[in-house]
Amino acid sequence: LVSDAGLRERVFVIATIPVIGSAGAFDVLCRLPGVLVPDFVRQRIDGAEDVRREGSMVARELMSELYEAGVVDGFHLVNFGAGPEAIRDLALELRRERRLPRTESEAART
Repeated sequence: LVSDAGLRERVFVIATIPVIGSAGAFDVLCRLPGVLVPDFVRQRIDGAEDVRREGSMVARELMSELYEAGVVDGFHLVNFGAGPEAIRDLALELRRERRLPRTESEAART
């Protein structure tokens, strides 16, 4: 939609990606107004032995697909029971994969 409207060249697109960490949190996510959860995500989370691990994998895959397609400029990661470590790890992994610069706070910690 953004590309079709010619907005891609004029605005930054930030995709919201939920990082699912528990079945209960996933249930809440699915009931939020305006949130559409694709069937393939439901199947993977519902059938997962380790929901936290699967939730991180789904988030990582979605981020990679959107980034590779060139349709986003960044991501807003939302914690749905995965814990702050999962969010941090996904952000750091994306930076390493894409060779993005570290933030000032990351540089200060090393």
